Amino acid sequence: MNNSITAAMKAPYVLALCGLITLCACRISPPSQPQTDRDREGVILAVVTDMVIHAADDVTIPRCVELSPGQLQQLKERCGPRFRILSADEAEFGPNSFHLKRTREEAILVRASIISLDGGAADVGASYDELGSGSGFRYRLQRIGDRWRVIKVEFVSAS
Repeated sequence: MNNSITAAMKAPYVLALCGLITLCACRISPPSQPQTDRDREGVILAVVTDMVIHAADDVTIPRCVELSPGQLQQLKERCGPRFRILSADEAEFGPNSFHLKRTREEAILVRASIISLDGGAADVGASYDELGSGSGFRYRLQRIGDRWRVIKVEFVSAS
C-alpha cells in the first residue's frame, strides 16, 4: 500500500516534468520559416555572385545575368568593378556562341533557379553558357543570420 501511495503522489510531478520537457523542446527547435520573396532573391543573388566570380578566368568577358535591375545593381556591388556584369537582355545566342547584341563580343550567360527552399536551407540549379559550351552545377545554401551562404557546390554536367 505504501508503494501505491508513493506512485500516486509522484504522478502529478512526473506529468508536470514531461510537460516542461515538451515545452522546452518545442522552444529549442527552430520553427520552419516560410519562404519569402526576400529569401528567394537572397538565394539567387548568392549563387549568381559565386557563378560570376568563378565562371571564367578571363574577367574581361562580360557576364550576362537574368536578374531584376535592383538585383543586377546589388550583384555589381558584391562582385566589384573588375567584372562587367550586364542584363541577359543585352546579349543573344548565335551559331556556337553567346554574344552581346550591339558589339557581337563574346559573353557568358549565367543562370540560376531554385530547386527547393525550406526554412534555412536551399538547393539551386545553376549554369553558365559561353562559346557553344556550358556547365551545370547544384548549389546548397544555408541561411546564416540574415544572409544566404553557399555551403556546397557540385558539378553536374558540361557540354
